[in-house]
Amino acid sequence: MPEKLIPKIREKIEQKLKELNLKPLITPQKFIEKTKGEKHRYSSVCQDKKGKLIVFYARLHQNEDAKEKVTKELLFGKELRNKNFKEKLLFSNFLPKYFDGAIEKDFEWFTREYVKEQPLGVNEKLTKKIDSREIELIASAICQISKTDVSLFGNIRLPMFPVKNYIQIPKTIPFNKQLLNNGTNTQKLAKLTERNYELLKRENKYLSHGDFNLGNIMETRKELKIIDWESMKVNNFAFDVAYLFMHLWEGNKKIRKELVEKYISLLPQTKKETFKVLFQIVVAYLALGGINVKPREIAATRLEKRKKFFQKVLQQAFSGFKALISI
Repeated sequence: MPEKLIPKIREKIEQKLKELNLKPLITPQKFIEKTKGEKHRYSSVCQDKKGKLIVFYARLHQNEDAKEKVTKELLFGKELRNKNFKEKLLFSNFLPKYFDGAIEKDFEWFTREYVKEQPLGVNEKLTKKIDSREIELIASAICQISKTDVSLFGNIRLPMFPVKNYIQIPKTIPFNKQLLNNGTNTQKLAKLTERNYELLKRENKYLSHGDFNLGNIMETRKELKIIDWESMKVNNFAFDVAYLFMHLWEGNKKIRKELVEKYISLLPQTKKETFKVLFQIVVAYLALGGINVKPREIAATRLEKRKKFFQKVLQQAFSGFKALISI
């Protein structure tokens, strides 16, 4: 069922764009029609009165989840304009500039820097070549994000990832037994999760982007810019790497493996083995949650390949770390 749009949201956004002297490349009306009202926020590249390009965002859906997400990134952008905050942020070099934003009576909006370069991919498909230099930049960005002190975000409501979601993995296994070949493999995965539940709780304390996919990674002038921070949360330090690993299901397995290995090389020696355990559990969790999902934006001809990759992940998640990152 389509989400309910905020009453007269098209007119409200148009009025705000007019007040800001911004001309959008895609109007709110066309955006809503194109996305069939399924996107929870409107976004468009806009031209200001001086001809400069910036990106404008505004909430569309009338629900608390959408409100929380847009408000979170709005407040994050506001904090970034504070020099003291930005200097303490370890990953500030990987961020676009945020310009303005406000919480209106019925919706929220903000503007940020327009990054000229296209993202590394779209709809879970890698559309740019990635070399070792870029892989190192990506791994470094994720590392810097996870090392950032979450207490800096005191003015922003950062939710904690619900660790209980991982322990629910075994409960979903019976429905997916055919995906794991046999009951023995099912039991192994369940035991892996249960055996490390306390570790999952203990390590649930790091900053995470939360939606680290190819579409949110922009390469520009030998740098990377990471966009769309509305899903930020407190999570374990393996989540963002695992998330991108899963989104690279159609990419060269050499890229997936190099990404993980490069990230491990940046970790302290005391964290390396912990990461391997967390990574196995997170990719299993993501595979189970997405194996039967059929994203509308992914062509039907690619869905079967996606499902087979997720099946391989589930088969290897509890067979060993090396086997898993080599699929």
